[in-house]
Amino acid sequence: MSIGEQVGKIVRKVDRKLNIPPGVDGDLYRNVQKIAGDKYEPRLIGKGGEHLVFKFEDPKHPNTVYKVNTHATAALYRSHLLGPNSEADARANLDRQILRRNHRTRELRDYFGFRSVPVQKYMIRDVPINLDIVARLAPNLPVDPAHLPETIPAWVTVQRKIELPEDSTTSLDGYYPELRIDADKEKQREFYIKSNELLLNGNEHDMDIEQQKEMVCALYDTLTPTYLRAELDPDYKSKLQETARKLIRYTTETENTLDMAGKDNLVLTREKDGWQLQMLDPLSNTDFTLTDIREAIQKLDDDKQLTHDQLVRSINTLNTIRVINSLAILADIPERLRVIADPNEITIDLDTDESDIDISFEDPDTGTLTPATKPNNTPSKPHYLEIPVLPFLNSLKKLQKR
Repeated sequence: MSIGEQVGKIVRKVDRKLNIPPGVDGDLYRNVQKIAGDKYEPRLIGKGGEHLVFKFEDPKHPNTVYKVNTHATAALYRSHLLGPNSEADARANLDRQILRRNHRTRELRDYFGFRSVPVQKYMIRDVPINLDIVARLAPNLPVDPAHLPETIPAWVTVQRKIELPEDSTTSLDGYYPELRIDADKEKQREFYIKSNELLLNGNEHDMDIEQQKEMVCALYDTLTPTYLRAELDPDYKSKLQETARKLIRYTTETENTLDMAGKDNLVLTREKDGWQLQMLDPLSNTDFTLTDIREAIQKLDDDKQLTHDQLVRSINTLNTIRVINSLAILADIPERLRVIADPNEITIDLDTDESDIDISFEDPDTGTLTPATKPNNTPSKPHYLEIPVLPFLNSLKKLQKR
């Protein structure tokens, strides 16, 4: 039996649950359309954890899409109901978020190239509302119909629509396996621990590379097309290797983690001149960082319970690390993403030739450069965290029972 046939027996489809605020769905689009009347013809073309994606039938901008950030818009409306001071604070906070998003987008272009990061325009724009929309955006807050505003400010992202042909596009995503793992079932618990030790701590458990690939596809069935394509197409595999290395470098150097749980957030698509990485929606509404993992592990080491926010941040960050290392395994590269225990520790790569290290000090009086004395004991490579796997699963299980 071939490896592909074996993987086909292992993987199973996962029911994706979109993380959308209660009731925020196609009805929001229909209500906007009712209010809009003949002004424009919005068409809902997609929805994800934090966005509704619209396309307007405007011949002047035929390839433009508009993404409404439902989480940020709901927060703005709640602040509006609480009074002008609260609304002003919320709007100022959103302005800061947009500045941060612009900075992170520029950062992505520095690491992955301008071509891989679509041009986006972030803005706050007034959108029409009615009682149905308000009930979905802020279901727990009282509404006075007599004082309902005609419009509310919303976080809108404008970008060029990118066509993704299904037969030559693979999504580099992996949805949270914690949502389908039952910690009370021994086999599932053992599989979860073993796969996480492989992807988070580099513990291969004497598995060869083909067994590791099987485990990756069993944990993330959405990566099976990536595995199969890499086995059959050398050009695709080369681009996957380049992408995995860039993801590892970006995350290590910036300490920021991308959203790799959503379908088509990051894709490899074949264009006229070869395979190309497209980062369509790689940034979460909330910034997650490797520091989230360090703080969570410290709290677990102190026998303290993680808060809801800490658990959410940890699981998001852990998932990104796992998916990136899954891509590295499927690409057959040795590099892995590991969490450095102390990001401030000074290290010298042991593989570096000491003759290439030029360290000197300048005499403030004479300006003479004097070579520094090299230490007898050069610092070792970074000390990596060993991430405890089961405590995160147990914490999530307690959260799900609430």
